[in-house]
Amino acid sequence: MKKLIFDIVTTNAGWITRQALKGLTIAAASLAAWLSAKGVDVATTTTITVGLISAASWLIEISLSYVARKYTVL
Repeated sequence: MKKLIFDIVTTNAGWITRQALKGLTIAAASLAAWLSAKGVDVATTTTITVGLISAASWLIEISLSYVARKYTVL
């Protein structure tokens, strides 16, 4: 586990992963705020936001896995 955390923190791939997660977090917060401002109820806002976070997380993971297929972690 320590090596995994070290790799995520210190490698270029880790940097890309952190930036993708940061972008996802900003997008989710923005979406939730926008939906709330439009008067959408809390349950619907939560459901929409969680669904989009799940889909975006899946796309990020698939994309990074596609790129990483050429590389091995030493």
